[in-house]
Amino acid sequence: MNFQITTQPQPIFYNAIGGKGNYISVTFSLRPTSKTLTMKLIDEEGSDRSLFCLPLRIYNQQTGEILHYNQDESTGNITLTPSLGVGRLAFDFQITCVSSKVNNSKFCLSLSNAAKQQIETNGITVFSKRKRNRIKTNEKREQA
Repeated sequence: MNFQITTQPQPIFYNAIGGKGNYISVTFSLRPTSKTLTMKLIDEEGSDRSLFCLPLRIYNQQTGEILHYNQDESTGNITLTPSLGVGRLAFDFQITCVSSKVNNSKFCLSLSNAAKQQIETNGITVFSKRKRNRIKTNEKREQA
């Protein structure tokens, strides 16, 4: 295989906490034979949800070089043409939709190359923010 995921994303992501400093990071390695890499966000059922993916940056971990990519406006799919000799890349992104709006489904990043080889990250459940202890909040309201 010409590429592989080296670091999986965290299984839970809170999209309303932390602003732009809050993102999901995935690292993958490429061999020089990978000419074009396409990334898309899919749900557990395999439906394309790339329009919910907000890419922040793609960069080479060894050199720190930021790589240029294209995101299709109609599908949201991201196409990257890495230079020859690229090794380990990191992709930082946010998911703008919560899992409860998509049948409580997990999202995963699907990577494919020109040779039609495809790999996927582990599932990511997206919440807007952490649940607070609602029992204590309700008790305080009753006491007031």
